[in-house]
Amino acid sequence: MSKNISSNNSVVQVLLLGDDASFNQKVQGIFENSDSNNGPSFNIEKAVASKEAFEKISSRFKNGNPLDLALLNLSEDRIEEEAEMTGCLLELDSSLQIIACTENPDSVWDIFNQIPTLSDNMVYLKKPFGKSEILQLTQMLYRKRRLSQSEESNASTSEPGGGDSRIRELEIEKDKIKDELDKRLKMQDKLIVAQKLESMGLMSKGIAHRFNNLLSVVIGNAELLKECVPRDFEDLDVIDKIILAAKKGAELSGQMATFTGKDCNPVDPIDLNRLLKNVTKLLEATVSKKATIHLHCAENLSKISGDQLYIRQMILNLVTNSFEALDGQHGTITVSTEQKHFHKEDLYKCYNGENLLDHDYISVTVKDLGCGMSKEVLDRIFDPFYTTKFEGRGLGLAAVQGIMKAHHGTIQIHSEEKKGTEFSLMFPVGKEIVPRKEPESKTTPVEKWVKSAHILLVDDENEVRSTMATLLKIVGFDVVEASEGQQAINLFRDSEHGFDIALLDMVMPEMNGQELFHALRKIQPDLPVLFVSGFPETELDEKIRNQQGVRFLEKPYSIKDLRKKLQDTLRLFK
Repeated sequence: MSKNISSNNSVVQVLLLGDDASFNQKVQGIFENSDSNNGPSFNIEKAVASKEAFEKISSRFKNGNPLDLALLNLSEDRIEEEAEMTGCLLELDSSLQIIACTENPDSVWDIFNQIPTLSDNMVYLKKPFGKSEILQLTQMLYRKRRLSQSEESNASTSEPGGGDSRIRELEIEKDKIKDELDKRLKMQDKLIVAQKLESMGLMSKGIAHRFNNLLSVVIGNAELLKECVPRDFEDLDVIDKIILAAKKGAELSGQMATFTGKDCNPVDPIDLNRLLKNVTKLLEATVSKKATIHLHCAENLSKISGDQLYIRQMILNLVTNSFEALDGQHGTITVSTEQKHFHKEDLYKCYNGENLLDHDYISVTVKDLGCGMSKEVLDRIFDPFYTTKFEGRGLGLAAVQGIMKAHHGTIQIHSEEKKGTEFSLMFPVGKEIVPRKEPESKTTPVEKWVKSAHILLVDDENEVRSTMATLLKIVGFDVVEASEGQQAINLFRDSEHGFDIALLDMVMPEMNGQELFHALRKIQPDLPVLFVSGFPETELDEKIRNQQGVRFLEKPYSIKDLRKKLQDTLRLFK
């Protein structure tokens, strides 16, 4: 039920509901310090519990001075009670506007979504939020409520056939506000997803780093053990199985890093048509004969800058998903390219497209007429480890999103259950990039002086450093160990004969590897440096990466990998 009630058009009547005093004080301060010249002023009431809130709203409603807006500071342990109370408020006053403040909108949506008229009267505001964010949202909801009341008032007082023009004006204005709110809510949803992915990306990157450090110890010690046992040892293959399993673990760790999109290196000029022709030839030989792949390449495509290995893998993943969507039935998978100009409005509707500008894009589209996806599945397809398959890691599309982000591109998806899926990767068109050239190596034989090289090894992880030092000594190097940056600088300065090369871990407390690099290069400008890290190479500053005598080795690695990198690095200055 709703009443036609007049109230002060210059004052927004707001109720703050929640028992968090600091939160209420912050919000009240925002409202009280707002500029009334640029919008309405605010009258604030507070309620700690749901029952108290309902009594206040009910009393004011009955007395002809209703509240305009209720701001709920949701508590997850009382979420069902708060949802029930919200439904009661809307039954009492169907035009009351509600802002629900929560840190986890996804976790409360299913419960609140059962409330009648919720979609028209309630919006979520993700904590933490800024001053302008809550004031803009409040003013839009305030305007919406006033227009609803004016519309009802005109409809009840106008004569038959009269006042229609004013009602239409109010309806148009109300629709405009609704469009503004819808756009804001969609942006908020995108921000929530982006923040979630960013948080998960940071977590996965940290886990991958730690995991790679542990795998370095496993592989290193397994190889040391293999060096110690006789070649005719009957269980020698057990050691090989340990090494193989650890390397498979490193592949999974690499996928976790790919999810962040930061280990891609999009600097190669790529002809997508040529790449697709090569990929489809490979797929035609591997997918079921029941699936037919049709390739349609647009003519005169511009080249893009990208990482060819990752782009190839993404296309293979998408076509494989399309094949599985056919579920063993005969069907066609269409792979096509197109180049066209996209406007910001179109890009806004894409995944990760809200910050992209008008530009020419080349799309690679994979389309099938398979089982398609429901809205629930579409909402989660980029969640890491989410999968609808009986078997699988569920990391594939999460990695695709990360890779596209690294390429400054976006993704379009159209899917409907039982009607198929169309998945487009959209790459920005840019100037062709000349691949970065590695510094020229001298051809001087290296075996003799490499074996006698004097190495400074710096890593804060004791087990990792100890394993690496043992590997280096077995290969024939002279090794001095340091557990942190300042100790390494002191050893470097005090060394009577100096060092031929420094092996630096990138991530260390107090002084990281990159800071230590600059300190050592000040002492010896031509010092060869090999960075060793559980993070991908792209985490290393590009200015350092491009300097003479600098190389990178990602953990975990084998004795063979370590020896080769050392030779490549030392060769540059010999």
